[in-house]
Amino acid sequence: MSTPMPEFEMPAAAPETLPARAADGAARHPLGAPPVRDGGPAPLDANDLTTEPDASDEPLPARRRLGMRHLLVAGLIGAVIGAAVPATFQVVDRAVAAAEVEGLRALATDYLTAIAEGRADDATAIVPLDGARAVAAPDAVLASARPTAEIETRQVHIDGDLATVSVEYRAAGRDRTLTLEAERSDAGWRLTTSLAEPVVVYANQPGQEPTVAGTPLVDRRTHLYPGRYTVDEAAGPLFMTSGEPFVVDGDPSSPVEVYTSIMLVPRVQDQAVEIALRSVEACAGTPQCRVPPGAQLTGSANNVWVHRRDESLGFAELSVQMMANDGAAAQYLDLQMRMYYDDAGTPTRWECGLPGSYEVELAPCPTID
Repeated sequence: MSTPMPEFEMPAAAPETLPARAADGAARHPLGAPPVRDGGPAPLDANDLTTEPDASDEPLPARRRLGMRHLLVAGLIGAVIGAAVPATFQVVDRAVAAAEVEGLRALATDYLTAIAEGRADDATAIVPLDGARAVAAPDAVLASARPTAEIETRQVHIDGDLATVSVEYRAAGRDRTLTLEAERSDAGWRLTTSLAEPVVVYANQPGQEPTVAGTPLVDRRTHLYPGRYTVDEAAGPLFMTSGEPFVVDGDPSSPVEVYTSIMLVPRVQDQAVEIALRSVEACAGTPQCRVPPGAQLTGSANNVWVHRRDESLGFAELSVQMMANDGAAAQYLDLQMRMYYDDAGTPTRWECGLPGSYEVELAPCPTID
């Protein structure tokens, strides 16, 4: 009995092989199939994944490129911000510096303007004088002067809390260029260089103080601002005071020197010259007189000088300069005199010396009609 043959069925279609899937994947891959290492597993296609993808499943190169891009953008932003901060500070610093320069320029201009307009008190308020004994002449004195003109502030230099301002102005017909110093205080900038100068008074009479606009000029104490000043003339019954005009330029290297003198009033000057000529004529040709006989004598009221005045004793010591010309030569001679006067200021007695002699005793002068 033969054994029946088992029934045989053709197997179902075999599942798609990996190479086929790989080929299909290569068709779908935009760059073609990735290379397959010999003996190694074929690369998996995304269709072979059985789990839902999450952020961690993103390919590493893509994550690295994204991170580098974030770092690059962050670095650029940081660089821009880092560069902008110093630039902002520089802009602010420049604005502050410009404001300080203009503030100093305006302060110096206000100071020069006050001086040019005769406002001495305002100028002193801006820049006080140095020294406890220094006294600024009042507005009336500065207003009486020929004022400064063409004022201008030039260069301003700031170095920390110190600064300088270069200024220019015209005083008494000359251009002046000076540097004012300034310093920063809690209240702001203030000028420390004053243009007011002390006056040095030279008077031929002790205690004789010249006046300007009625204000006495005290030696080395009274301070005047730039300008050209005129000394007051004052006249009494016998004496008058006067002085030469003088200039204050604001530069301490050129001291302000004021010369003043006291003179006889013109009427009394003429009287002194006449008495002096009579005295020399009387002594001409005598052994003790230096004037030859017959010499022509001339004198002028402009050449009468008051050397000393004693109000308590009521006399003044004088000298009269004259010229003696005998035809062969001319010589200048001084005659010493003393004039006594009463309380009303009227001359009461005259005493004369010898021409050209300073050590002889004075004697009564010849009388004149």
